[in-house]
Amino acid sequence: MTLNRPEHNLLNESMLREIASGISHAGERDDVKLIVVDSACKVFCGGIDIGEYTSQRVFQMLDAFHAAFAGMLEVGQNLSFAW
Repeated sequence: MTLNRPEHNLLNESMLREIASGISHAGERDDVKLIVVDSACKVFCGGIDIGEYTSQRVFQMLDAFHAAFAGMLEVGQNLSFAW
């Protein structure tokens, strides 16, 4: 998986949901044993996109974070991750 949200790969809800979806998809495949996460940008990940992290969207962002990290935990029982 390649993080590609120029310029600093700031995490937003959409990106986190794509990460969760990619992890889930890889975890369903018998031929995948390792998920490598890299960056198409100079910065691997610059943190959270605070422009989207508002009080109106806090629960959506938390849900997206939870989905991504829960997916890592779930498939991590059968797969390995490399950052």
